[in-house]
Amino acid sequence: MGSAVFRHESGIHCTGLMAHQRAYEPFAAEEVGHAPTELVVGHHSGTGFLGHKLEQLNLSLPGEALSALLEEVRHFAVFRKGAVTDEELRALVADFKMSRELSGL
Repeated sequence: MGSAVFRHESGIHCTGLMAHQRAYEPFAAEEVGHAPTELVVGHHSGTGFLGHKLEQLNLSLPGEALSALLEEVRHFAVFRKGAVTDEELRALVADFKMSRELSGL
């Protein structure tokens, strides 16, 4: 099996996995010698998982701003050609908040 078989980025997959892991993985990664399932933020991510990830990182953002942040995250992931790390996401949120404050939103 490929090294990324238990790595998920797609919005619908991440949301499904958070609700019921067996929906997309009929067996645990550890059962076949892989590291645990990894959900990552990237250019296919959706607002559901992005909001969840922000909560995990203790970052706050008003719900109505989540879609706008997601667009910036997606653009960054495409530019980076890969998943967004936690540190990069923290920086993107800080920049996003700063730009909103400067524009008066």
